[in-house]
Amino acid sequence: MVAFPLLRRIGEVWREIRRAPRYKYVLLCCLAMTTFVLFTSSYVSQEIRIPIALGRAFLQGKLALPTDHPGLGSLLDTAVYQGKLYWPGGPLMGMVGIPFAFFGDLFSVRALLFIANVGILLLLYKITKAAGCQDVTDRLLYSFGFFAATNVSGIAIYKGTMTFFQQMITVFFALLALFWQLKGRHPVLVGSAVAAAFMGRFTLIGIVPLFPLVVWFGGDTIRSRLRTIGWYSIPVLLGLITCLLYNYFRFGNMLENGYTFQTITAVFAYDQQAYGLFNIRYIPANLYYFLLKTPELVLNSNGNHAVFPFLTRSLWGMSILITSPFLVLYFFRSSGLSWARWLRVCSILVLIPMLLYYGIGWCQYGYRYAIDIYPMLFILTIFGAGKQVNPRIAGAMACGLISTWLFLFVATKYG
Repeated sequence: MVAFPLLRRIGEVWREIRRAPRYKYVLLCCLAMTTFVLFTSSYVSQEIRIPIALGRAFLQGKLALPTDHPGLGSLLDTAVYQGKLYWPGGPLMGMVGIPFAFFGDLFSVRALLFIANVGILLLLYKITKAAGCQDVTDRLLYSFGFFAATNVSGIAIYKGTMTFFQQMITVFFALLALFWQLKGRHPVLVGSAVAAAFMGRFTLIGIVPLFPLVVWFGGDTIRSRLRTIGWYSIPVLLGLITCLLYNYFRFGNMLENGYTFQTITAVFAYDQQAYGLFNIRYIPANLYYFLLKTPELVLNSNGNHAVFPFLTRSLWGMSILITSPFLVLYFFRSSGLSWARWLRVCSILVLIPMLLYYGIGWCQYGYRYAIDIYPMLFILTIFGAGKQVNPRIAGAMACGLISTWLFLFVATKYG
């Protein structure tokens, strides 16, 4: 019986889409098709189960990865300390793996990433509705565009890379926090989602001030504002304490999250050992790949003329203006969202440690670290565009979609 109302709703949505302007209809079909390709693509056959192995270790009261667990795959990016193998960063990776540890070898990262992708897509659609988008076609364009018209596509696709999976999980929780904030949910829920986000990637600590800033300048009584912020602070503080203790019990130092002990390539190891994890000398390179890096010319073996596909991506990343143009159109524009300025502030707070970090990211499509601020840019874009997909947004989505096909799919095959 449930299927019939669902089928009727699908039919209604389809009829609404068909009534949309032709450019929106065509663009939506292309975005949806590309998203489907991303969700179902696999460039490697190797099944990796690091989150499940770490979740199983947590259930056994251990924090190190069991080296005898089948399916650990490549140990690149893992941390080695006192003869034990760890996954660097916060505990979220293992916490996510706990429910799936009970299913043995049934799940792999490919399966977990597919679940995460579908969850993010549904959450994006709900966010557009909560943000006031009235048109179904616009809501679908924004949702599919987030995957297919940005360099999120580069980490949504399965490539056997744990850091990609980790980043998609943190994107989910960052979006969840923003969704609950838009819906006016209890501050404990918002704080829990924020805590989960920075327990996955430490850079997301920059979104912690967003909710308190919005509440404090919201115009309510001081007592009410303090009470709301207090409720929000409980899960945030618990998450922070958990991270500090997690670091201490692994490495004997509350501020050491394992990145110092990473198994990485020589080019990264040299910078880390010479200048440390964070240094202002890393800012120019990070800014270059974040904002300025263009595609590279594909030359023949002699290097004297261009060959197909003529342009390819840099493995170190490419400018957000090329890979994700629709998300930056309205960053500086005032909108109807009262807390838009705080979204901008927190985006910058998230960017600061990224730009100071020794690693730029590698074997990636676009500047991957920028994806940490995309949930906030997504909200800013919706409100900046007047809660609809106008021709300007649609054109930017089309450019991002073309970039995805040229520099993710084609470049992977020929580059």
